[in-house]
Amino acid sequence: MTKNEFKNMLEDYAPDDDIFSEEDEDINRLKHIVYDELDEVDKRVLLMYAELGTLEKVGKELGVSRASACLKIKQIRQQIYDKLNN
Repeated sequence: MTKNEFKNMLEDYAPDDDIFSEEDEDINRLKHIVYDELDEVDKRVLLMYAELGTLEKVGKELGVSRASACLKIKQIRQQIYDKLNN
């Protein structure tokens, strides 16, 4: 994934503070955590997973095993969960 592709993808997932419902508020809160609080590597991995859809593809893109990609996604999910519950 090139830097430009990542930038475009990050813009697609950027938070939007124009909230119409409680569901929008929850999604926007999650987007703010991803966008504002995760480091660049974790953002890349998470967005790559969202775009590619499988751990196998993420692992291949990163040059690591499926198990390594799975572990990284679990760590990112835990970070997000912890931030949501603080």
